[in-house]
Parts: sequence; C-alpha cells; structure tokens
Amino acid sequence: MKTWISTAALAAVGLFLLPQLAQAGELCSFFQHRDFRGGVFDVYGGDNIRFVGNQINDQISSVSCDPGCSATVFEHWKYGGEAIRLRGDVAFVGQRWNDRISSVRVRCVF
Repeated sequence: MKTWISTAALAAVGLFLLPQLAQAGELCSFFQHRDFRGGVFDVYGGDNIRFVGNQINDQISSVSCDPGCSATVFEHWKYGGEAIRLRGDVAFVGQRWNDRISSVRVRCVF
C-alpha cells in the first residue's frame, strides 16, 4: 500500500529542498490527487529534484505553478524517459502522466 508524506512531515524532513533565497510565490506544488487534493509536495524555482522520493513516486495527479513558473516533469528518476512542461494550474495531468512522475525541474522567470 502506497502512502503519502504529509505536508508537515515534508516540511520537517525536506527543508534541504528549499533554496536559500526562495521567495513566496516562486514554486510549483505537486498533488497526490486530481483537482489539487491529497498530499502536496512543493518545489521551488531553480530546484532540480532527481527523484521525488519513494513515498510520492508515481503518485502525482495534479500540479499548480505560480505565475512565471513552470515544471518539467519526467517519467523516470534522474530526468529519464519522456518529459512534459507544465504551467499554471493543471487539475489533472492526463491519463498518460497520471501517477507516473518520478523527477521534476522547476523554473521561475520574472
């Protein structure tokens, strides 16, 4: 049975993912379920996440990026396999990408 890491646990354990100079409003949030529901995993602009972690690997169904930000999501860890770039609010990543994302890159341009 797959489990999802809670936002609080991620904040406590995953602070190393936050860039030193990250500003509010410069991130993409990855959600466990469509329509921005379930657990959430935040990735700040400029971060490259080679592997999203065992607890959320292949469980992402929706993505919300702040204005000026985009997420490139990859099918496999270390940016392998197919990739797609997402911007804005994506309530459902589609059948092809649902529960298949393993690594991400987030870029924000202002």
